Amino acid sequence: MGLANGKQVFPEGDCKKDEEITAIAALTEQRVATNNGVVSLFWIGSVPSSYTEKTLENELNVTTASVTFSSINDARQTIETSTNETVFIIINSVFDEITNDFITELNKRHQVAYIYVIDSDGNRAKQACNMLNSAGKIIHFLKFGKEMMNHIGKNIRNAMKMAIDFNMFDSKSQTTTRDLTRNSAAFLWFQILLSILKDFGQDSHARMEMINMCRAYCEKNDPSELPNIERYRRNDEKKSAIYWYTFESFLYKLLNKALRNEDVHSLCRFGCFIVELSNEIDDLHRKREASEPKLPLQLFRGQVITKREHEQILKSKDKLISTNSFFSTSTNRDKAIEFVEGNSHRAGLMPILFKITAPPNLKQTKFADVRHISAHPEEEEVLFNLGAVFKITGVEEKSGSNSYVLVRMSATDEGYENVEKYIGISKDDLESDDKRVMFGRLLIDMGQYKKSKDYYDEYIDVMKNIWRDDALQYAPLYHNQGRAHACMGEFDKAFILIKRALEIRQKHLKFNDPLIAHTLNSLGVMEGQMGRYTDAKAKFNEALNIFQQNQTNDSSRIASLQIAITNSNIGWVEYLQGNYNISEHHHKEALKIRKNLLPEDHPLIADNLNALAAVYHARGKYLDADKNYEKALSIRDKALPSHHPSIANSYQALGSVKLENGDYAQALKYYEKAVGIFVEALGASHLLVASSYKAIGSVHLEKGNYQSALAYFDESLKILANSVSSDHPTVGECYHYIGMVRERQGDYPSAIEQYKKAIACIQKCVPVDHPSIAKIFNSMANAYLLDRRFDSSEKYLSRAHTIQKKIYPDHHPDLVLTLNNLGVLHTYRDDPVKAKFYFDLALVMCRQCFSPVHPALARTLYNIGEHYTHTKNYGEAIRTYIEALKIREKTVPSNDLSLADINSQIGYVYWIQKQYVESFQHWTISKGIYEKNGYTANHPDLNRVTKNLKLAAAATEASTN
Repeated sequence: MGLANGKQVFPEGDCKKDEEITAIAALTEQRVATNNGVVSLFWIGSVPSSYTEKTLENELNVTTASVTFSSINDARQTIETSTNETVFIIINSVFDEITNDFITELNKRHQVAYIYVIDSDGNRAKQACNMLNSAGKIIHFLKFGKEMMNHIGKNIRNAMKMAIDFNMFDSKSQTTTRDLTRNSAAFLWFQILLSILKDFGQDSHARMEMINMCRAYCEKNDPSELPNIERYRRNDEKKSAIYWYTFESFLYKLLNKALRNEDVHSLCRFGCFIVELSNEIDDLHRKREASEPKLPLQLFRGQVITKREHEQILKSKDKLISTNSFFSTSTNRDKAIEFVEGNSHRAGLMPILFKITAPPNLKQTKFADVRHISAHPEEEEVLFNLGAVFKITGVEEKSGSNSYVLVRMSATDEGYENVEKYIGISKDDLESDDKRVMFGRLLIDMGQYKKSKDYYDEYIDVMKNIWRDDALQYAPLYHNQGRAHACMGEFDKAFILIKRALEIRQKHLKFNDPLIAHTLNSLGVMEGQMGRYTDAKAKFNEALNIFQQNQTNDSSRIASLQIAITNSNIGWVEYLQGNYNISEHHHKEALKIRKNLLPEDHPLIADNLNALAAVYHARGKYLDADKNYEKALSIRDKALPSHHPSIANSYQALGSVKLENGDYAQALKYYEKAVGIFVEALGASHLLVASSYKAIGSVHLEKGNYQSALAYFDESLKILANSVSSDHPTVGECYHYIGMVRERQGDYPSAIEQYKKAIACIQKCVPVDHPSIAKIFNSMANAYLLDRRFDSSEKYLSRAHTIQKKIYPDHHPDLVLTLNNLGVLHTYRDDPVKAKFYFDLALVMCRQCFSPVHPALARTLYNIGEHYTHTKNYGEAIRTYIEALKIREKTVPSNDLSLADINSQIGYVYWIQKQYVESFQHWTISKGIYEKNGYTANHPDLNRVTKNLKLAAAATEASTN
């Protein structure tokens, strides 16, 4: 659940200069822009005696880092670990099988952009060209010398300039501050970056901090740049910022790397240079506007994009796009076309030609013809300022021998208007309209939680020299920094920060100021996340009271919408406690308010419907749940971009209903749709992608596909390792699921070990009496039970029961599960009285609180059937097994594994009673279900029931003779 938003919770050989060579360019399937902007040149094999790494760079006329390796084996490991770079490779080796295999291997590595093979045996090299023809465009060179070096140098410079990402924005989809995709948030983030840096102020001290940062980096990673850093520091030539940027040295590389990575710390250090460069572009823009005819410029840019980006571009007419850097274009169409045609055969990549109209009267998107001060005047460059916005006016696919995509677009000021719109929406949502605060909040929307936290840390440190410790200006900083910590799973730190924000606001504002209520809402969410439900409700009710006091004629709409959010938050915490009737009431109150004030297809209404569906789902009212989930999805499809995370959330919810009802194929379809959207909207390494993989793994777990389940849980853990702390609750959930796999595989010690890891992880983020801890205690108890370690099982069941009685009413599904497990434990311990006591409690809860087809009821009846079997009350055992079977048959498909298990048990009881025909019938059904689920003959369940059928058949035959 997001903070205070009412939303339901639920990534060799010598060569001389005059020798003949052939170069093979093998190109990546991943665009340079996906790397961190670092371009490296690796020379593998012998280097001509007059060459060093530095002379290579000089010959190439580039400032990229060059590294030499004496052999293929020496280079292999470095290449494997250079995953965040764009790598150019020159191989000076006899072309043999080893070289050929190495090139084949390199073709598969996304970081390798070009491979040049130098071989004096021209025929063998030509054969290699033919062999690798499908990998990319073949480039022929006749001699090793200046021509070749110029060509490679040009490609390296192009690669550095190609590293531009585009952020798209569809303004009609933005209706609240929570409706942003990562792309839209990044769009706005780059729009306000420049003004934020200017706000921080720049001086000579800031310039030296930047120089020292660059020097420290280059001393370790790129020593060849140190003379350029010293030259820049002295600035004897009085060169402009534009010159230094177009010189493509350390400033160009490191600045663009920071921009692409949204590295807030580095960008703050580069602030003085960014502001200087931006001001120079602005000055030239104004001079051109005042002196030249008011005619638009026609500009061009050649680039390559991935197939996925190509598909996105085709659907982007009339949308706005913004770049994540200063945007380089040229007035020379031929240069852009030359680049496009020279890259028209790249495997997996599509060349694109941008034809840009730049009107002269723009006030926000600014650009300048920089050829007279550029380090490369021959490029006839026009440079756009940071955050420039363009509208796509046409997309056309050009076919032929050199096919490419022609994208027409126009520079526009519309991007600034969207920033202003977002600021207005922020006010409605009681968010700060200070761009410096918004800057960090957008990082959260982009999924960059740690960067947001670090940004607020740095901002707060700067402001400590200006503001008092309790200045009101700190409140939104602490509030949003708390949100960042919450998204990272650090709830205790989040609580402390949001509480500090509340204390500051309470000191400076009236007791009933809406901002105080807004902060109470967020604090209540933190209480709920940590399992402190009573405290959470107290915060929400206090917030509700304040908002109700603010329902005046002037502010009734905003106050009413905040009342809706608060009602939804109360509904959320009541849901967590299992108070489903109360939860439903509050969600309906919120829905009623929103329907009166918002359009019927507003995303907040979809949020409400989704929350109501979750309540129905928990109560076993699957038709009502499905209906409301579908309504929410329909609204989101209309109101939001097709790749918005909220749409993915709808698919996740629908998948959970299908999973619980045994429709595994449909559950997988929904979960796979969700993960596809999450990856597109948030990136492959986002927390929600990990959650989707976990959901897919749970389907495979229920299907008995344990290796597939483990693969998805492991993939989820890999993502989490790179995106959140090692003790994030979601990491603990993965360990819990892995434990469940091990338990079902019969490896109980391994299961218990995983459960302990889960508890150790989650306990660092939530109190020891949190319901998620109780769930894992239940799982541990079950594993101990199956391992016949009854004392340990009882210990953990008692701990789970104690936690649950403290926080739940007497009708929560988790409590029913614990009572069931206690009943099973005492059945195993031959204590039928205690077993029956716990089963009866569970059964009463189920019949009072859940629908007649709730899975908890079927589970309880099944366990009671086992109890009766154990006590040899076979008639009652058959009766309760059949009742459980009928419930499951109403809600799950005919091949659901639970039906196989129940039929197997019924067959066993009939066998004991020597009713062999009946036992044969039920075991036959069970066997058929196992086979339909792909179980092989050596699977323990299928093997067992097959043996039983043989026994039943033999017994039947014997009884008739």
